[in-house]
Amino acid sequence: MSEEDNVEIIVKETKKIPVDKIQMSNLQARQTGVSKGLEIFAEQIRKIGLIQPVVVYEIDGGMYELIVGQRRYLAHQDILKWKKIMAMIIQKPASDKMATTISWLENEARQKMSMKDKMKLVAEMYAEKIPIKDIMKDLGMKEKDVKGCVKLPRVPDVVREAVQNGEISPDLAIRATDAKNFDKFITDESEGDDVLELAKLMMGNKLTVSQLGGTEEFGTSNPDASNGEIIQGGIDNSTSQISVDITSSDIKRLERYAENNEIASKNVAAALLIVDGLTEAGE
Repeated sequence: MSEEDNVEIIVKETKKIPVDKIQMSNLQARQTGVSKGLEIFAEQIRKIGLIQPVVVYEIDGGMYELIVGQRRYLAHQDILKWKKIMAMIIQKPASDKMATTISWLENEARQKMSMKDKMKLVAEMYAEKIPIKDIMKDLGMKEKDVKGCVKLPRVPDVVREAVQNGEISPDLAIRATDAKNFDKFITDESEGDDVLELAKLMMGNKLTVSQLGGTEEFGTSNPDASNGEIIQGGIDNSTSQISVDITSSDIKRLERYAENNEIASKNVAAALLIVDGLTEAGE
């Protein structure tokens, strides 16, 4: 027997099985954040199909125990409401420890797409005139980061590299560039380090949406201000609260938008949407 045949996982067959015949195992390695961004993930499956089958093994009563693919299973069951799911049926693991190890290996094998690759892909998709909302769904990205990637060619080179390396978000890169009045091909690239420092200060101070907007406005209006003064000016320049009347169904939509885009709260999401709407309206 060759080495590749002498493994713990023995595959019996791969086929579509009824979703309601599957039960979740408590031996899954991933125990937190399972439902995070599930609706976006489900839409990806709805659009292109399930690329990777779930992994199950047979138990009593014609049922199956799910060992790998919680999110795929939940997307089918809770969001898509599909009756069947493609599954790899394996021989029951020899022990609970082995079942958990299989689940852990599947999660460990995944490697997130680097920001550099995402930036390149966003640029290519945008060049093909694919709508930003579709790019968000396809890549599982936040709206502000997709928009940031589209605008990144105008930031200093050192700032763009920091985004590629995951040091700062595309959104902060753009905000800092605007706050420092950096104009690509006109402003000297040596000013890029100062822009990067401001972006990192924005991130380190955990500014609110209002404070970030205030920082941009203060920096634009005060080109000689230091980065510390810009941050403080942004905090001091943050605006007062407003109240709006919307229906309970719209509040739920706002909460869903905040969750899907990993935004701290529905209030922050509302502020982002208002500011983005004003910007798109040319205000």
